[in-house]
Amino acid sequence: MSTVSNSLDMERARHAADSAPKLGEDLEAVTSVTDRMPGMVVTNGLGASLAFLEAKGEKDQVHARVYDNLQGWLINKSKTVPWNSQAEKLQDRLMEENSLVYRAAQAEALKYLSWLKRLAKVHENPRGHGPRPQKRRQGRNEGSQKYSMVIPKDTRISVGLEPVKPDEWMKLFPEDANASLLFTRFLPLWNQAKGLVIKADKRKALWSLANRASKCDASLLASIHVRQEERLSVLEKEGFKTVTCEVCQATPFVSRLGESHPFENGFFFHPLYGIPFLPGSGLKGAVRAALAKEFRKPLFGNEKKEEDAEHRGRAVFLDAFPGGKFRLQVDIMTPHHGEYLEGKMEPTDTKNPVPVPFLVVAPGAKWVFRVAVGPPLDSESTEPSAAELVDPVKEALERVLEWHGLGAKKSSGYGSFVTS
Repeated sequence: MSTVSNSLDMERARHAADSAPKLGEDLEAVTSVTDRMPGMVVTNGLGASLAFLEAKGEKDQVHARVYDNLQGWLINKSKTVPWNSQAEKLQDRLMEENSLVYRAAQAEALKYLSWLKRLAKVHENPRGHGPRPQKRRQGRNEGSQKYSMVIPKDTRISVGLEPVKPDEWMKLFPEDANASLLFTRFLPLWNQAKGLVIKADKRKALWSLANRASKCDASLLASIHVRQEERLSVLEKEGFKTVTCEVCQATPFVSRLGESHPFENGFFFHPLYGIPFLPGSGLKGAVRAALAKEFRKPLFGNEKKEEDAEHRGRAVFLDAFPGGKFRLQVDIMTPHHGEYLEGKMEPTDTKNPVPVPFLVVAPGAKWVFRVAVGPPLDSESTEPSAAELVDPVKEALERVLEWHGLGAKKSSGYGSFVTS
């Protein structure tokens, strides 16, 4: 790997060495430009830096030549940028590519510009006869010109700067893109001109996301469950008793439906893994509500209103994940009396229903719930042992899964599971 890296660096150095003498005869002007370019790329991004060079290059040959050399290297010589676009101009290519290619091009540009910066100084002062004289720097607004911003295509789509069909936007992202980021940051339905979500395309975009998110890597899910089993094994060595409950989803499941989102209805993907899950904190609250009162204090600790000494709970609830393949789908709710619910008018039969699409996990998915119960905190305590508390916790968990449900819209039958 180091041999390949060294050979690529030698190619950059060779190209920069051939290019540096051709940047211009005014060596002070050449080094002034090459010195600033790496910092400009880091601060403003490659797109803005290229636009700056091009704008300046209309009147200054040094800026134009630095631009040409950088463009020639990135398009024709560099092998580290996975170009898909065939546009001849570098800015056009960057605007047609996604963010991953954009970042690869920017990283390669920084490596090349660092060589160009060093080798330009060698040509300016080959024998090292002291520093070059300082030139007065222009003010912030001196010589400035207007230039357009170069933004990757997927970013332009997400902020409404470029139209795209809802069933095609997912093709812009890699197969293993995080579904949580796609759902919260990159749904391409924001109409900048009107400042509104394009509601007519919501269902198509959600189906496109559902189909992509359903192709979860099996090895990722397997690794999550392995880590959770390892954690339970560690707790068992410390005296904990554990419960693992594998269940089948009987009805559609959705959580965080009320979370703020441009589509009016949210969905809770794991922020790191990009797959549906149920946080252990939510499961803990549901089980506590279903548990007999005499078991609540040793398992969950004191209530805030209780006046006796503080008592820490002994129950540990891990996040629940699908046990294998799952499928997302788009469900529809049709509120008929939205204006009545908003307090604007009385409910009548003259109003049309408003279809509102939202994501759910389709029935049939397997889920795994894991709970651990610790020993009494005080060895002399008269509280029940961990073994005595495991069965009540398991019974309460099964009662929640089968009868109470989990997630949102439980009163409509969502979030029910079968434990047998």
